Amino acid sequence: MLTTPSQIIPGHILHTEHPLTIYAKDFIWYDHHSYIAVDRIYQWDVSQYMDVSTTYIDEYRAQAQEAVTQLQQWYGQPLTPAHTTLELIWTIPILYNETGLPQSEGLEKFLEVTDPDYWPGTDNLMVCWLQLVRAHAQIDFEQGVPFRVFPLFTSGMPLPLENYFADLAKEIGTTRFDVSACQ
Repeated sequence: MLTTPSQIIPGHILHTEHPLTIYAKDFIWYDHHSYIAVDRIYQWDVSQYMDVSTTYIDEYRAQAQEAVTQLQQWYGQPLTPAHTTLELIWTIPILYNETGLPQSEGLEKFLEVTDPDYWPGTDNLMVCWLQLVRAHAQIDFEQGVPFRVFPLFTSGMPLPLENYFADLAKEIGTTRFDVSACQ
């Protein structure tokens, strides 16, 4: 029986030379009704499928780099809440959380793609969000914990968001991290 920590949907065969090695999609929440599909890789081992995802680390690294490459194509444009790039942005820390890739590498990629300088013309609320997720990623890295997936909008967030984000910025502190857009 294939058991996983969350909902799994069978995927395609991974390698023709290993026909009993399969992908399965694991959907990781990142925002209200929004999920990133992370491939879990399972291989048949005598009587059951075993998770062998960590043996395919280079494939996950390539997926993360592909997200960075796609995001770089959008640099120079404003980032908006409805922008398709938000899923790509969250793909990076989620892959690094879920696959055993080095957190330092994930932090570097995440800090690059969330740099507000790459998103000129972005409104102040979105810049505040970028600043907050960057600060949280650095704090998580320093504490040796998985990256928090910090949602932009969810039904449970208090309104107005400006006040909520400003309160989060105060908790982080303005001396170590640039959260100027949140004040």
